[in-house]
Amino acid sequence: MGLSLLVAALPVLLPLALFWTATETFRDLLGLDESPSDLNVAEDDGVSLVMPGTCAYVFWQLGMVQYLCDLVAG
Repeated sequence: MGLSLLVAALPVLLPLALFWTATETFRDLLGLDESPSDLNVAEDDGVSLVMPGTCAYVFWQLGMVQYLCDLVAG
């Protein structure tokens, strides 16, 4: 069923993906967007961690943060 749904949606999704990729390429070539290095970002002395908490993956991330904290502290 999943494969048949993919085959049915492919004629719609492929042109959309190509269209959006082409428009983003043109925006970049024409310089319509500021690059991330040009953005005025306030400098912080601290570190920010962004962790998407999805299902059991959040526990792996929390364990890794604990490991990093132990590594820095000790």
